[in-house]
Amino acid sequence: MFKHSWKWAAALLLIAACGEDPDRPIVPDGPDNPPATDEISIQVETGTATDITAHSAVLSGTWTEVSGEVLETGFEWASASEKQGTFLEASGTESPFSVTLEDLEQEKEYWFCAYVKVRKDDKVKYFYGENVSFTTGKEDTPVTPPAPETGYFVKVTGEQEDWSGDYLIVNEDKSVAFDGSSVQDKSGNYKEVTITDQGIEANAATLGIRFTVAPSGGAYTIQGQDGKYIGRSASSNGLDILETPATNTIKYYAAGKCIDITGSGSYLLRFNVSYGFRYYKTGAQKDIQLYKLNGTMPGPVTPEPGEMNVTVTTGSASGVTVSSAVLAATFSGATDPVREAGFEWGTSSSALTETLQAETAASPFSASLNGLGDDKTYWYRAYVILQRGSEMKTFYGSVKSFTTLRQEDTPSPQPGSNAIGWYELPLMSLGKSGDYYYNTTDNTQYYAWHMCSGGEKGPGGKTARNYTVCYSGKYHCPLWVAAPRHSMYVGGSGRNDNYRRDGKIPGDIQYSSQSTGGGCNKGHMLGSAERTSSVATNKDVFYYPNIAPQLSKGFNTGGGGWNKLEDWVDDQVCADTLYEVVGCYFDKYKDGYGIEVEPEIISFGGRDDVSMPTMFYYVLLRTKNGSSRKALKDCSASELKCAAFVRAHSNSLKGQNVSAKEMMSVADLERITGITYFPNVPNAPKNTFSASDWGL
Repeated sequence: MFKHSWKWAAALLLIAACGEDPDRPIVPDGPDNPPATDEISIQVETGTATDITAHSAVLSGTWTEVSGEVLETGFEWASASEKQGTFLEASGTESPFSVTLEDLEQEKEYWFCAYVKVRKDDKVKYFYGENVSFTTGKEDTPVTPPAPETGYFVKVTGEQEDWSGDYLIVNEDKSVAFDGSSVQDKSGNYKEVTITDQGIEANAATLGIRFTVAPSGGAYTIQGQDGKYIGRSASSNGLDILETPATNTIKYYAAGKCIDITGSGSYLLRFNVSYGFRYYKTGAQKDIQLYKLNGTMPGPVTPEPGEMNVTVTTGSASGVTVSSAVLAATFSGATDPVREAGFEWGTSSSALTETLQAETAASPFSASLNGLGDDKTYWYRAYVILQRGSEMKTFYGSVKSFTTLRQEDTPSPQPGSNAIGWYELPLMSLGKSGDYYYNTTDNTQYYAWHMCSGGEKGPGGKTARNYTVCYSGKYHCPLWVAAPRHSMYVGGSGRNDNYRRDGKIPGDIQYSSQSTGGGCNKGHMLGSAERTSSVATNKDVFYYPNIAPQLSKGFNTGGGGWNKLEDWVDDQVCADTLYEVVGCYFDKYKDGYGIEVEPEIISFGGRDDVSMPTMFYYVLLRTKNGSSRKALKDCSASELKCAAFVRAHSNSLKGQNVSAKEMMSVADLERITGITYFPNVPNAPKNTFSASDWGL
């Protein structure tokens, strides 16, 4: 609806078809060839609309990681039927910021996005968050449901002279509360909680995970219901559950509207989506908030006596394919029996002409939409029907949308596995959590795949694929990047240095800046020179998950050990397509040249917990002929060649030409890394290799 609505479509693209390119500068980015630093940048996020009535709503937004001076903040907004938005400036430039929209029409859908105006030197630029929607209420229908007759944990919104009391330790972004256990992974040291305008209901579940804060020598102890105390362990980012008291300082951080709980060594208690609640040296992880038991509860709007009422919340679509999706919703505060629940849907936000009834009229409820068209946007909203005697009344949630996958983007699973059917891909065990795909056998690993943003076409006229990455939240580094290589990816775009986070992978496990350290510069897994067919496609190889720390003195530099191998691989690109996996290894390793490297943790990319790889490798697969014009699936094993080329991560390899000493069979590398390569090419000769096949 807005002039910025193209961002929605870009965020919904997923998968499709082909390869990679050569042209590498002699010296990649590093001390002798630094990237440009005069660009204006900032991260802008649009919040949700709150305090919604029939004629008003409060809009909120935040900004972080600014490079420049913030001159103005505000929002662009419009009704769903309007093509051009109206700009409304906020009263200040600090983050977070908000405005109140008034004189709105009742029961009408509106859109808005946050914006920030930034100046650096003589340049001024506007940045925008994503579009968010809300629907105003009805004049005779109170938006806020009545408060249950139970107590509440109420959010702390200011500094306290005395922090004594009972609290929940909460991360509002994920709506979770710390449960007091020391488990530090996705399976959990937290429980999901429901946060409403009144706070968090004090029931058996939430009372069981509350903490008692008591003063101790100018600081505070934090004790769980099991009698044990929390505190930072001696190890980095560690969390201990202790039999004896440990002290923390507690302070309200006004700028972030959050709480700083500081343990020993000035480590802050923070939330990480991969590891849960832990102590971190900096505040770069997700903020936490305290909710105090039996605080002052806001006065809810009480429905007039005799009025039917229920609050309906439309959830996000999940399980989206080329032809189907699962819709979900919840409701609360029903004053009368629920007769029916379901969804209205259609191909326009203003024409929800179809109805899909849920199997149950209990909350939560869901229903599956089938028979949809591929690469098409659908709109929907949840409804609940209440009945009182012969009278029935329908209540609605807000309108949301989703877009089905394109037909060519659909993964092609192999029998007995979750492998996507592109030739270059290692075995991928796909699971999905929210907006992210992860490895179901190791949930610290995330997958992302990128099509050619410049619209390059592969065989059959389909959009060509750029590359696929498997990124580790444990090592904060890519495990592997897989891509096809072909001359179609070589053009005149040049190098664009558009370093940034990849929105398809959780941001808090990625680098936060372009800074380097540990004697390393920024090393591309898939090189910039290998994707120059368009500016847009080249920019996508500058996502942080495609970057690993590489030693700058003799490894990733002109004539360096890695550059020598990269240049040699460029010469293997052929008319039939070369399929490659570029990977990192993090355990102790000794290569064929007798060079041994030990694991090391370094500061890199704005983090102090990055594992520097001990080894880098290429796994290559192509036809021996190189111009057979045959697909790999149509080739016999004798027509194919594949091998692994492995080099220790060491400056001492500078000037070393590629030789048979660094070669091994793909099967041997699989035994080292535990990764299965080329599962979609069962005829690939992974158990053998011949150096002479590769001219060595």
